[in-house]
Parts: sequence; structure tokens; C-alpha cells
Amino acid sequence: MNKEKFNKLKIEDQVKFINLEIKTKDFEKVCKSVGSNKPAMIKKLKNNGYVLDATKKKIEMYKHVPNIHEAETQVKSKEHKSDINIHEPKEIIVHEDITKIHSKTKKNMVEVSDAKDRIFEMLNWYESKHKNVIELPSLKIEKSKFESEIVTRAFRVHKKVLDCFMELAETHPQYKQQDLMSQALFEFVERYRK
Repeated sequence: MNKEKFNKLKIEDQVKFINLEIKTKDFEKVCKSVGSNKPAMIKKLKNNGYVLDATKKKIEMYKHVPNIHEAETQVKSKEHKSDINIHEPKEIIVHEDITKIHSKTKKNMVEVSDAKDRIFEMLNWYESKHKNVIELPSLKIEKSKFESEIVTRAFRVHKKVLDCFMELAETHPQYKQQDLMSQALFEFVERYRK
């Protein structure tokens, strides 16, 4: 059968045709005979609710196990004092011949389960740090900490830095530039003083 005739068939008829052909031929050869390739055909079948069972040399429909976990489960972590919502799947698709989970996958699932508390702790830490990064602190001039005589100094400053400072000063007209500069230098010294 050529590609045009095959593509005009309904999906059910295409599946019947392939099932007849793969009794005597390799699946890949059947795909080529209808103008397709194995990955494209498998994807097309999957998108239409079918799966290739290589052991039976047959294309079958998925079997559905409906409503395994219908409700949303809410897990409360007492150690970390946070609410974490875990959405369980509402439907799981299972093929007839899947009877065991690959051992490496099973091992990975156990490791993730064992690390659950540490993962939640890390998520909580990230969320708290993330909030701190987003929130902008309010500009507060603490004149009492550096109130003394005003001294004149000449500094060379990069133009980009000075432009940024001037923009900041314009957005806070309630403060003098000397007070903003004093606060900036004071915070710098406090942070990096040994």
C-alpha cells in the first residue's frame, strides 16, 4: 500500500493494516512501505491512543486506570513550618505488559523519597531568599551615625556610577546629595570593615 492510500484510511483501519503486516514483516519495514519511519509512526499511534507491543508484535489501545488519586493531597511539613501542595495525578495510563518498574528508576524514586525533608528545607530556604531579593529596602538616612562637620574632598568617580547616583538623588529630593553620599560610604565601610 502506498503512502497516499494509507493516509486516507481511518486510524482504526491503519492499525488493522499494520497489525496484519507485522505478523510477517518487521515493524520498521511496514512503516517504510507506507511512506513513514518508525519514530514518526510510533508518535502518530501514540497521539491517537495506540501503543506498539513489541513482544506480541501488535498495536493495541492504551488501557486507562481512571481516578487513582482524585483529590489534591496537602502535605504539611512540621519541621519547616510550611504548606506544600502536591497534586496527585487524576489518571494514570498503563499498558497491559508493564508489570515492573525499571530497577534504576525504582532506586531513584527511593532516593528522592529519602531526601524529601532536605528537599522541602531547600525549597523553603530558596523561597525565603527569593522574597528577600525581590523586596527593595526603603532608603533611610541615619544622620545620627555620621553627624559631624562636613569636609570637602575631591574624588574621581566613574561616569556610569555617578550617573546612577544622580538618578537616585533625583528620585529622593527630600535628601541632600551629601547625605546620600555619606550614607552610601557609611554602609560600605560598615559592610567591609574587618
